[in-house]
Amino acid sequence: MEKGFAALEKQYGVSMMNLNLMAHAVIYGPDADPVFADSAFRRIGDQWDPETWNKQENYESARKWASEYAPSVLKRRSMEDAAETNAQTSEGLRYRDSFEQTLKGMAQKCVSEAGGSLDKFKAFVSVGAKGNVEDLRIYSNNPIAICLYQTLLDAKRKEATPFPQPPQAPYWMKLDVDVATLTPVASNPGH
Repeated sequence: MEKGFAALEKQYGVSMMNLNLMAHAVIYGPDADPVFADSAFRRIGDQWDPETWNKQENYESARKWASEYAPSVLKRRSMEDAAETNAQTSEGLRYRDSFEQTLKGMAQKCVSEAGGSLDKFKAFVSVGAKGNVEDLRIYSNNPIAICLYQTLLDAKRKEATPFPQPPQAPYWMKLDVDVATLTPVASNPGH
């Protein structure tokens, strides 16, 4: 949508009505985007369209939501982009093996301790120069993800160095955790 809107503006110029409609669409559409909406709201300023928003309170509420959530979404996108970029480099591929081994070991311990569902989730860790945890994000609330988050947060608080030194710091890494692959298979002594 954003690219199409930019093309329309380039071809026909700026339209406050179209800008209002676009902001409304990215706020209330299925793929709400507070970053794009915040940018649109900054351009709209006080020139909100009553037909689009019905009343000023609706406009102000949407504008406030976008301005509050845009910074965290930008940070998340930056983190994810950095992790993706790191994963594509030759040094990132080499580093990934040792990083994954350590993180999967932590996750395996959480499977034993916390139990829970076999959901998949993503873990993002910013590794510092010494192999310390500088920042982390885990997007799940199952018991294993919560345990892994706590384990990494404890390592950060204690300034522990659970990971090897990264190629540079800070160094974002992503791991897609598939809990089913971490669950020990029960042995059957009768077979």
